[in-house]
Amino acid sequence: MPWLPCGWPTPIVADSGNGFHQLYRVDLPADDDRIKRCLHALDLRFSDVAVKIDTAVFNPSRIVKLYGTKTMKGDDCPALGRPHRMSRLLHVPDQIAPVPPELLDAMAGEDMVEEQPQTVLEVFAAMETRAKFNSFDNH
Repeated sequence: MPWLPCGWPTPIVADSGNGFHQLYRVDLPADDDRIKRCLHALDLRFSDVAVKIDTAVFNPSRIVKLYGTKTMKGDDCPALGRPHRMSRLLHVPDQIAPVPPELLDAMAGEDMVEEQPQTVLEVFAAMETRAKFNSFDNH
């Protein structure tokens, strides 16, 4: 998986029915704030007009998704491109290794600065990259 950061284990990749998930195993106490800080760092780096990092999923008691079920968030609007869709697992590695704590520390501790708004060309380039990732869905 070419998008994996150096040293990170292979994640479970899933389609929630409304977007993609990368699921990583972490061995941390529930009250550790590193996941919240990592999500914030990812949000600052990657969220744009086409993508939104969900920064609210740091609380393990609230993270639940039963893949293989229909996602019925909002109205079923196929004509508007928003039909109810099935959630599913796209890739499950043979071994689900935990992310080393030092990699979480490195990500959570990055001094992130909010970037300037993206140009139209940068948005289209990001959409093209996501389209390539979506082709993963067909394999």
